[in-house]
Amino acid sequence: MKTPFHGALSLLVFLLTIICTYALAPQGLKVRIPRTRWSVFISFCWIPWFSTALLIIFQAITFKEVGVALTGEGSLSPSSIIVTYISLAYLAISCEITGLYAWLALHAARCTRGRPVLMLAVFFGLSGALTAATGPDVSLVALTPMVVYTASAANLDPMSMAAIHMGAASIWGMLVPVAGPVNIITAHAFQVTFIDFLGWMALPTSAAAMVAFVLLYVLLHRRRLAANLRQDFGTSKLPYPDPGVMLHDQVGAACCAALLVGCLLALAVGPWLRWSGWLVAAVFALMAALYNLAASVGPLRAAIGRRSAYERRRRLQAELAQQVVGG
Repeated sequence: MKTPFHGALSLLVFLLTIICTYALAPQGLKVRIPRTRWSVFISFCWIPWFSTALLIIFQAITFKEVGVALTGEGSLSPSSIIVTYISLAYLAISCEITGLYAWLALHAARCTRGRPVLMLAVFFGLSGALTAATGPDVSLVALTPMVVYTASAANLDPMSMAAIHMGAASIWGMLVPVAGPVNIITAHAFQVTFIDFLGWMALPTSAAAMVAFVLLYVLLHRRRLAANLRQDFGTSKLPYPDPGVMLHDQVGAACCAALLVGCLLALAVGPWLRWSGWLVAAVFALMAALYNLAASVGPLRAAIGRRSAYERRRRLQAELAQQVVGG
C-alpha cells in the first residue's frame, strides 16, 4: 500500500536522478574499490536504472507498474514514442553531418551583409525553422558554432547572437508535435494529429516569438551589441569562410533534406491515410541509414569521400573557434 513516504521518496529520487545525470554527463565517474586495484566506472546512463531499482526496493513502485510504463497504457505507447523520436533525430543528424546546417547559416549571414537588425531577424527565423523541423536540441548543437563565428565575422557580439538563437530554439519548439519528446508524448497521449497540434500552437508560438524577438533586440542592442555594428564583412578581424566549404556532401545534403521534409509531410497527412506515425518516421530514417551506409562504407564511398571531407570540416570549425576565442 502506498503511503506519503513513498510519494516523497519518489519525488526525491526523481530530483536526485536529474542532478546526478547532469553531474556525471558526459565523462562519468570512476570509483576505486578500497584496498584493491580494481575500479568501477559509473556512466550517467546507469543513473535511471539505479533509481528504478531503488524505488522497487522501497516499494514505491511495483514490477507491474514498471511493465505498464514499458508497454504503455491506453493511447500512450512508449515504444512508438521512442521510435518516432529516434528516427526524427537520426534524420536531423544525417543532415548535419553533410554540412547542410552550417551551409544554410553562412548563406543566411552573407545575405544580410552585416546589417544587425536583418541578421538578428534572419538567424531568429532560421533557428526557429530548424527547431520546428528537428527539435531544439539539434538546432542548438548544429547552429551555435556558426552563429557565434558569423557574429564575430560581422563585428557583432557573439553572445548576443547566441542569445537570439537560444531564444528562437526555446520558443519555436512548441510549434509542431515532432519538435521534441515532450511534444511527441503530448500528441500521443491525447491523440492529437499533426495539423491539429499545429493549429492549436501556431498563434501562441507566433505571438511569443514576436514578443521575444522585440525584447531580445531591445535588450541586446542596448547592452551587448558592439559600437561598430554597421561595418561590413570586409572590415572584420576574422575571415568569412565560403559556405561551400562547409557543404562537403552535396548529394547527401539534398537526399537527407528531402527525406526530412518528406517525413514531416508524411506525418502531417498520415492520420487521413491511416498511417502510423512511428512507422512513417522509421521508414524515412531507414532510407537515410541506407544512404549513409553507402556513402561511408559502400559503393559511394570513393565518389563522395565523406570521411575525409568531414575531417576537413571539423578541423576548419576548430580553427574558426580558436579564432573567435583569440579575437
